[in-house]
Parts: sequence; structure tokens; C-alpha cells
Amino acid sequence: MREIQLLDRLLDVIEYDIVPKTRSEVVTGSKVFGAAVLRRADLSLVLAETNHEAWTSPTQAHCRDGLHFEEMMALFAENTWP
Repeated sequence: MREIQLLDRLLDVIEYDIVPKTRSEVVTGSKVFGAAVLRRADLSLVLAETNHEAWTSPTQAHCRDGLHFEEMMALFAENTWP
């Protein structure tokens, strides 16, 4: 039963948290990519983020080839972690 709950939650997070953010960034020229972090205990959303390639600069220290990776975006986001 726990596996079904996990799958349902993952699909909800993709549909309602990751895809909307990704859709808005793809319009600006970013590639399709997103990620989320959930709490293990209750599967609550900690963070959902997407690729922000369109507004990055290759000279930024936290970029590789001009791309922000979602893990790095999570670390730089304000008020990300409770």
C-alpha cells in the first residue's frame, strides 16, 4: 500500500509542482527538466524547481556550461529549507 501512496504522490508533485514551473521556463528558452525534494516521513513537498537555463550566465560560479542544475538552484533559493 505504501508504494501506491508514494507513486500517487510523485505523480501529483510532477503534475502540480514541477510541470507548471517547467512550462513557464521552457517558454523563455530553457530545456525541459525539473526536480523535487519530498520529506520521507509524510511525503510533503520541500522544494520543486526547474531548469533556469535561459537566464544564466556561463561566468556564474555555480553554473556549468551556462546551465543551473536543479540541485544548485535548490541551494540558492531563498527560504528553501524549513
